[in-house]
Amino acid sequence: MQKYLAVRFKREGDALWGLRSTTVVASKVESRDPFIKNIADTLHSKGLEFYVDDCRILWFLIEDDFSVEHYQRFNEVEYVLDTEWVDEQKAKIRGLIGMRYVDACAALVADFIPKNQSRSIKYVVNRDNSTRVA
Repeated sequence: MQKYLAVRFKREGDALWGLRSTTVVASKVESRDPFIKNIADTLHSKGLEFYVDDCRILWFLIEDDFSVEHYQRFNEVEYVLDTEWVDEQKAKIRGLIGMRYVDACAALVADFIPKNQSRSIKYVVNRDNSTRVA
């Protein structure tokens, strides 16, 4: 099952290490997918900080057998979007252009609430132990 994952780490290499028990299909997906970019921009306008505890937000497309709920419990994870949901939403707004498309993306995440943006992330990259995120 594929999922879009918004996580917080200081470096992309740390995130890849934290996600090593899953398959990372793509990184920086917000720069390649206009739908994810509009979702990310809307979430930032609703209070999602670019940096929390010196950790930036990173977007990945991953594939594994873990549930969305599995990822939501990790402090480093801000949002998890199931690709089936994303594909359904994309199909619904496919014909829209410009601000109508942006507004439609914003409406889809109107009820998304960010985690506490003043929390400590405090992850540890220990290459001898199992992963912290997956």
